[in-house]
Amino acid sequence: MGATVSETAQNVLVVGPAVGDVTDELCTRLLTDVQPADSILGVSVVQSPSDRRRRWTDHGSLEEFDVEFVDVDTDTRAASAAEHTQPTRQITTVADPTDLSTLGRTVGERLTAADGRTSMCFHSVTDILDFVERERALELLHTLAEEVKSADAHAHYHLDASQDEETVELLGTVTDRVIDLSPDGSDVSVR
Repeated sequence: MGATVSETAQNVLVVGPAVGDVTDELCTRLLTDVQPADSILGVSVVQSPSDRRRRWTDHGSLEEFDVEFVDVDTDTRAASAAEHTQPTRQITTVADPTDLSTLGRTVGERLTAADGRTSMCFHSVTDILDFVERERALELLHTLAEEVKSADAHAHYHLDASQDEETVELLGTVTDRVIDLSPDGSDVSVR
């Protein structure tokens, strides 16, 4: 799977279980093993940055990477926003998950400011779809994909497998590859 994705894809849509070891393991591999990177940028919508980082470190070491987050601080976890105790270079907060212009601009700024090559995880497009209509999410994904290319970075974007095929196909039009991951991880296909 790694060579198929890594040699040509800067932007990858990962369609699979919303959470779980299978998804977290693939996510960590895409961040740390598939393409060389000096830094990691996590974009976390519903899950806190510290929870996201913990899921990554459960499946691999991040010691050699400069880790940074863009935290989309939603009302669903506003009470835990003070939880930013993980040792990261920086956590930048975007207060409104419906303000996609600010989110896109902030991610672009963080990619540009990063030292060396960056690997980005966007967790998740499904969460953004809870706040905005599909067409706006597509526009955001297009903006992010362009920012990733401009920064010579690579990124993957999580989408829950419960989304309908039309949504998967539409969002996949702005990425280089789509990875379909079965719930138990026994089947991984790349399109």
